[in-house]
Amino acid sequence: MYDTGAKLLAGTDTFLPTLVPGFSLHEELKEFVGIRLTPYEALLTSTTHPFEYLGELDSYGTVEINKFTNLVLLEDNPLEDISNTRNIAGVMINGSFLSKEDLQNGLDTLATNYNN
Repeated sequence: MYDTGAKLLAGTDTFLPTLVPGFSLHEELKEFVGIRLTPYEALLTSTTHPFEYLGELDSYGTVEINKFTNLVLLEDNPLEDISNTRNIAGVMINGSFLSKEDLQNGLDTLATNYNN
């Protein structure tokens, strides 16, 4: 389908026991590259394409002036190796920056609360 022009959307946000939303996206991007998409094309499946599908590309999906944008800042270039999406330096979400340490603290708190 992709070879004929269909646009793919990442979709690892399902409730399957082996998929953890967010974390499983990295594997899905790797799978897309494994079926001959370039890393850039794989990234589009979780950035621009979903907002294009929803008819919201005027407001979301790309980094531009006057658009609402949440960003993942990576330590390494995912266009060189899609696995670099795992090397997260920080996240800009709703106008607030969360560092790598902030994100890890959140995960640690989640794990502690889950275990209690």
